Amino acid sequence: MAELQQLQEFEIPTGREALRGNHSALLRVADYCEDNYAQATDKRKALEETMAFTTQALASVAYQVGNLAGNTLRMLDLQAVALRQVEARVSTLGQKLGNSQLNLLIFVAVSVLGLAAPSDEVLPEGKALSFSDFYPA
Repeated sequence: MAELQQLQEFEIPTGREALRGNHSALLRVADYCEDNYAQATDKRKALEETMAFTTQALASVAYQVGNLAGNTLRMLDLQAVALRQVEARVSTLGQKLGNSQLNLLIFVAVSVLGLAAPSDEVLPEGKALSFSDFYPA
């Protein structure tokens, strides 16, 4: 659960902020490259510099997107595991509740039919009957 909390409260928000920061940085790089190209006497060199900046900036964005996607998938996996655990607990509780209700119904039915004797009552064979004799747990 600590890993899930770390992802939700730190890793994913930090990754999103880094992407927002990269958005601003990309806009500044684009402005710089545009101005540099417009003022350059050697257009070929300015174009190569623009391509280098663009490649580096896009690689950084791709890396950050990959990290954020990986963290998001990990968070979803952890949430799915937690959900399956809760589902199993609810199912177990439902089964226990269902068995308890079924046990109560059987006990009442057996009592109404007069088939069960109190557990302290001894039958002629010398055996005391109880509810568990009719419905083992």
